[in-house]
Amino acid sequence: MLVTFIYAYNEAIDRIPLWNYMLSLSSISMPWTLIGDFNCITSLNEVCGGRERWTPEMQTFKDCLFDSGMSSMHIVGGRLTWFNKRSQAPVHKHLDRMVTNASWFNTFSEGCVMGSPMAQFSAKLKHTKFLLKQLNRDHGNIQSNVMVARNSLTEFQEFACSSTDSGVLDVEKILIANLNNALMQEESFLLQKARVKWLHLGDSNNSFFHQKCKVNWNKNKVLTLVDGENHLVHGQNQCAQVAVNYFSQVLVKRMKRNKAPGPDGVNVEFFLATWHITGTSFCNAVKFFFESGAMHSGINSTFISLIPKTVAPTRMNDFRPISLCSVLYKCISKIIAMHLKSIMHYIVDIAQSAFIPGHSISDNVLLAQELFRGYNRVTGLPKCALKIDLHKAFDSLS
Repeated sequence: MLVTFIYAYNEAIDRIPLWNYMLSLSSISMPWTLIGDFNCITSLNEVCGGRERWTPEMQTFKDCLFDSGMSSMHIVGGRLTWFNKRSQAPVHKHLDRMVTNASWFNTFSEGCVMGSPMAQFSAKLKHTKFLLKQLNRDHGNIQSNVMVARNSLTEFQEFACSSTDSGVLDVEKILIANLNNALMQEESFLLQKARVKWLHLGDSNNSFFHQKCKVNWNKNKVLTLVDGENHLVHGQNQCAQVAVNYFSQVLVKRMKRNKAPGPDGVNVEFFLATWHITGTSFCNAVKFFFESGAMHSGINSTFISLIPKTVAPTRMNDFRPISLCSVLYKCISKIIAMHLKSIMHYIVDIAQSAFIPGHSISDNVLLAQELFRGYNRVTGLPKCALKIDLHKAFDSLS
């Protein structure tokens, strides 16, 4: 068995000796594998982002693999192993790979290249999200399902109203059950979308939920904004650009630029319901973080939701940004917070009232009231008070 570790040159002309080396040893009969960074891709499917186009170097590498009888091993986990760490023009590529000859594949036919537990977990969630979207496209038209079920029942009842066959009642029961099931799905969907926590028992409040959804949408939609130059802009695209420009100034200075957006799209309920399937991968991903200190970019991504602080917001500082993190990210943060809690009193001054068990931030209010009692008296020592606006501490992301 022969194992060769690769770290190829950046320039295409400097990689030619490597391709010649692979061709020169292609006739060996023992199992042979090459593992590492080949610094080259074989097709445009192995790159995401940028303005990548087909190059002769890609064809040269592909021909080398074919002529030497080499084939890439199956990868489990993150496939795009290289990232240029640029937020403005991110590029991901599949540069690291494991290629083997036929003898290796025949000897280790069940082998595959495993990514980190966190990369595997992220890839599984991404694949699950794709399947759920496909399932939703195939069976997700809830309103249409209700209409079809109701029309089927109505047509059957009109057709069978004069029939005395006992089997007709059985068919009618099935159609009624289908309609009730479709109505329950519609009501559940509208209940979640309306975001209300109460439901009048025994009443299908579909019209109420539709109205509630419309009220929420009209309340939260942003039609106009004032940009940084005090110009009033209209329309979704212009308002979105104002939001991007505003948070770019806030985030760029406080956040690493190589963070990729796009959470996994699943909530706590998903993991609770599928823990017998996802529990092992979830725990392995958490353990991997604390053992290695590395976090996969797909887990470390966040959606930013803008919550209005006023009834009619017109500027970006009228919104409060809320970070929507993945469940795995929140779990890791919770574990870190629990460990920090035991030592927080060592690293935070005793005068600090917040973040310390047994202390209350309202203590500062009571202290301020005592200090300002009789503050307007002209007798005594000279006094001075400063009022500091701390709103940026709550409107910023770090």
